[in-house]
Order: sequence, then structure tokens, then C-alpha cells
Amino acid sequence: MGMFKRLRRWLSGDPTETRAAQTFSVGQWIGVSPYEIGQGVDAGDPKAYTINAWVYACVNAIAQATASAPLVVEKQRGDEWVPDEKTPLYALLDYVNTQDDQYVLIEQTAAWLALYGNSYWHLLRGSAGARPGAIQVLQANLVEPVPGKGTRNPMIGGYKYATGTGEAPVFPDIDVVHFKRFNPFSTAVGQAPIRVLELAINTALSVDKYNRAFYKGGGVPSAILTTEQDLSEEQKKRYDAFWDEWVAQGQIRNRPLKLGKGLKLDVPGVSPDTVTVTELPKQLRETICAVLEVPPAIVGIFEYANYANAGMQERHFYSRTVAQYWRRIETALNEQLVWQFGKGLRVRFDRNSVAALQPNYAEMATAAATLTGGSPVLTVNEARERLFGLKPLADAWGETRWGPFSTVPLVTATGDMLSSAPAPTPAPAEDAAPKTVTVTARRKEMRRLSAEARTALWKSFNANRDSETKQIKRVVASWYETVTEEMLGNFSSGKGSLGSRVKAPNIDVLVFDRRGGTAALREMIEPVLQSILEAAGQEAIATLGADLRFDVQSPQALALLADRVQEMKTVVATAQDAVRASLAEGIANGETVDQLTDRVMQWSASGKLHHAENVARTESGIVMNTAALQGYKQGGATGKEWLSIVDDRSRQSHADMDGVVVGIDASFDLDGVSCDGPGDPALGPEDVCNCRCTIAPVIEVMR
Repeated sequence: MGMFKRLRRWLSGDPTETRAAQTFSVGQWIGVSPYEIGQGVDAGDPKAYTINAWVYACVNAIAQATASAPLVVEKQRGDEWVPDEKTPLYALLDYVNTQDDQYVLIEQTAAWLALYGNSYWHLLRGSAGARPGAIQVLQANLVEPVPGKGTRNPMIGGYKYATGTGEAPVFPDIDVVHFKRFNPFSTAVGQAPIRVLELAINTALSVDKYNRAFYKGGGVPSAILTTEQDLSEEQKKRYDAFWDEWVAQGQIRNRPLKLGKGLKLDVPGVSPDTVTVTELPKQLRETICAVLEVPPAIVGIFEYANYANAGMQERHFYSRTVAQYWRRIETALNEQLVWQFGKGLRVRFDRNSVAALQPNYAEMATAAATLTGGSPVLTVNEARERLFGLKPLADAWGETRWGPFSTVPLVTATGDMLSSAPAPTPAPAEDAAPKTVTVTARRKEMRRLSAEARTALWKSFNANRDSETKQIKRVVASWYETVTEEMLGNFSSGKGSLGSRVKAPNIDVLVFDRRGGTAALREMIEPVLQSILEAAGQEAIATLGADLRFDVQSPQALALLADRVQEMKTVVATAQDAVRASLAEGIANGETVDQLTDRVMQWSASGKLHHAENVARTESGIVMNTAALQGYKQGGATGKEWLSIVDDRSRQSHADMDGVVVGIDASFDLDGVSCDGPGDPALGPEDVCNCRCTIAPVIEVMR
């Protein structure tokens, strides 16, 4: 079968053609040895993620963006849906399993959807009929729906999972949540985007292979020697040797080439490899981004982007592409999982923490100026309410329609006419001396706090932080006591006689329950963190002298609180890993129950002294510094300044940052890491733990 005939049949998906026969040589198009499509990426094989850089970049971008919004569980109360964190469904989606948290769960789910068109959750239960207690994401390309009538699905009886061990268990349909994309050929499984990208990906592989061979072989000749007469074999050998000598010494610049009689040197105008080196890879890259619906700027292609349209591409990416993944995941969860936890519940993604989806206040302000000035459509108060959700102004300004001052009379809310004509200027007295009017140009200037004020701010911050650290430490220490009692109870229930040895104990039975411990710590620490957040934010506003209340319900403040509460899962996991390791060592040594109990008590004492201190200082620094930044923004600051204390305890990199000023929404650069300021979780533990730095506001004034 000819190459192009096979190509047409392959593109048409002719079912009579086997995959083995559906191979043709892309390499033949571009002049290299055959590289069969069948040897590259198959439509049912997700390995494109590992062999094509643009597939990898696009899938990662989709997965990480989808996971950036947390899942929330809501309960219906009348006509409203309100968040409910006490339901077992919330605990399941928050806990997930002993290794993964919710972010990893959603990241894997979205990645499989983007790559393979399907994603599967296996719901793990403690016993038959029990509610799911954990979730495991299955490798989607190893899952196969089994036709039949299931408990909930009239067409699928279960899902066969072909594991690497050769086993192929079949999970009931209610134990699997199936997420899928649209497939015109099947209602059972979704279509993989790789199906339509197969040609592009394998062509890219062939291009890479050609380019490697091209450069390895020295490339296309940059010049061609021609002669009008036939050369003898001896002459060919002599000229080959001559040319090899020239090539071997080609690194010498401007070295003349001596030609023999009858030889002519031609220099091609365009290198034959332009298409395969530049144009074809670019087209394939754009095809992959288009199919996966990822704007170029999202994966670092700024060839046609600038600051303005890069932001538009990011907004488009979240509002179009990522929103589709959120909707698919929400729909599948509400139809296949939520019902197992009762009625009146739903799951959705909280998009309020996604910066790209928040209102563009600069555009809204421009719209407000257009609607309230010139030929006014709205009053100031109408614009405040409809565009910004702000309260109306109490004076006549807010209810006045403002037109051009030079031509249009202005009418207030009471109907009074405001004359636009200027008041008459009294004639100067005849003996009055002429007056000279001086016009001074004004400019904007960024003004910092005084040196004394900055020092006072730093001292106040650290004094407050010491106080808040003690408060958090007490909470964490109290939590240690709670889980210690739980473990001692576990020991007592199976201890037997005093001093008896533990016979083959199950450590999971002895240590405290991680999920319950996480829920307990979160419940204990959340009100403390919220109180610290509000106090630090209000103090920041007071530093600016603004008469405002810190908005603890802003998306930024709520996102911060949610992140810090979520971090308690890591705190609990670290604590449990430590006691588990200690108990495992004791059991391996054949220690008695009393000796194992002593190990628990030592772990508890060390945790309350050291681990609680580290957690408290880290969390207080993060919450207070982030709250201060939000308070400065709410108070009208236009810039921020890094404040460090320079002494023998200071990190050199932090001391070097002292006095650095950036815009209020700009980032500091700390040893190559971009951050909002001290305590930013984007920084590593080595820069966050025990950091004493903070930020001061900078305001813009007219001079």
C-alpha cells in the first residue's frame, strides 16, 4: 500500500486496518531514514507526556491550574448553599489518603483528563457498605469499563484494572468515580486529546531525529563546488582530500579557499534545513497548544505576547480551559460520589482564590469614569453599587450626574442647577499693582516611613509576634496532650499485665488516628489564626492612619486562613511519623509496653517543647506578615519596604534586603526567589522559620 494511501486510511480511522499496518514514514517527507509513526505515540498510550516537551508543559499547566482552586462541600439550607466542613464528605476530600492531599488528588485527576480523556478514582472502604474512607487515583490507561448493569450505572457493571503484577481486579461501579471528556464514538469512555495529536507528536519526533542526524553529520553544506568537466577518480580523491583539509581547519576565520582550474564555488541563499529546524517545530508546537487549549504565554511562549495580552491569555486560560475541567470534575463528583454521603450536599470549586478570575478593577474604574462623566449614564453611587458593590456616599456628590464643566449644567439629586459658568472676576483697582502668578509643577513621589517609625514598627511587630507565638504554641502543646492520651488509651486496651511484652503489635493501632488528629488540630488552631490575622491587618491599617476596618472576609484573607489551616495536615503528619519511627524501633528491640509508653511520653515532651515552638513561630510569621500586606493594600499603600534587623543573628541574605522598596503588588527577589515579602510560603523553610523581618508601607504623595 502506498504511503499516502496508508496515510488517508490512518487519518480516517479505518477499523479494518490493524495498528501494526497503520504505519508510514514521516521521515521520508523530510529526507531521513524511515521513522515509523507506529513506533512513536499510540492514541491509547499516554507516554506523549514524557517524550514531548509541549505536551508535558500544557498538561502540567492544566493540572496545576485546576488544583489551584480548593474543593468545598456545601449543604443546602432553604434556598441557600452554605459551606459545611463537618460532613464526612469534607473530611474525605481533605484527607484523601495517607500519602496525598487534595491538591495532589485534583492535579492527578486533571492531568489524566488532559492527557488521556479519562480519569478514575477508586473509593476505598473499611468494610462492605461503609462510606468511602480514602481515595486512590488509578492509572487511567490501565482501566477498562466492563459492560453490564451496575448498582448505579445501567451500562457499566464495573471497572477492570490491569495492574503491573498481572492481576486484573474488577471494581464495582459505585467504587469508582469516572471523569471523562466527550467522545463521538463511545459513551463509556472519553476521547484522548492524544488521538488528534498523534500525527503532530510523531512528526515532532521525526523532526527531532532528523535534526540530531543533521547536526551530527555536519549539517547541510554551506557551499557547493561545481565544474563544467567530468572529474577522474584521481581528481575526485584529490579534491576530497583538499576539501577535508579545508573543513578540518575551518575554525580559522577568513582563511582563503584556493580553487583549481574550472572549479566554481556556489553559496546557497537559504539553508535547506530552515523548515525542519524552525518552521515545522513551531507549527507543531502551536498545534499541540491549540488542541489542549493552552494559550502560548501560559507555557512560556512569549513570541507574540506582552504584559497586557499575557494577562488576557491567563484570564482566558482559567475562564475557558480550566473552567471546563472544574465543571467536569464537579459534575462527576455530584453524580457519582456525593449521594453516598446523604442528601442536600454538593461539591464545587472555590474560584475566589484564583487571582486571574478576580475583577479587573483598573478596567472597572475606566468604565465607571466613562459612565459617570461626559454624558453620564450612572450617578457616582449607582456606579459604586453596580460595579464595585460599595456603599453609597452620603453627600450630594454621590447622587449628582456630572457632565463636562465647561458646557453642561450640572443637576444634583435635589434638582438644583449648578452653574457651569465661572464666577465673574472683579475688576482690579486702577492703582493696584499687577500680580505675578507662579505655577509649580507637581510630581508623584514614593514616601517611606521615617527611620524612627520604621524601627518602632519592627519592634512592635516582633513584640506582637512573640505574644502570638506563645498563643499558637499553647494550642499545639494542648493538641500533643490530646493525642498522647489517645495513644495511651490504645496501649491500655491491649496492654495486659504490667511489664508484659507486646506480641507482634500493629503500629497503626497504637499511634493516634491521623485524620482525627488533623481535624482536632484544625478545630483548635483556626480561631487563633483568625484572631491573629484580624489583629495584624488592623494594626497595619492603623499604621497608615486610615479610618477603616480590616476586611477579614476578603478573598485574600480567606485564602490565607484556608491555606494555613490546610497546612496543619503536614504538621500532624510530621508528628505522627516521628512517634511511629520511635515505636517501630522499640518494637524491633523487643521492648515492653511500659518501655513503649515511655517512648510516647518522651515524644510528647519533645513535641511540646520543640515542634510546637517551630510551628508557632512559622505560622505566626506567615499570618502576621501576610495580614500586614493586605492591611497596607486596604489602607491605600502603593509600595512596601523590607525591614530587617541587622545583627549577629540575621541571615546575610535577609540583612541585604533591609530597605529594599517595591510596588505594593510587586515581588521582592530574595536569592533568586520571588516573594511577596517576609514569611511568604513561597520561600523555603530556611527563610521562613525564625525570620524576624517584616514590611513597612510606602505611600505615593504629590510634590
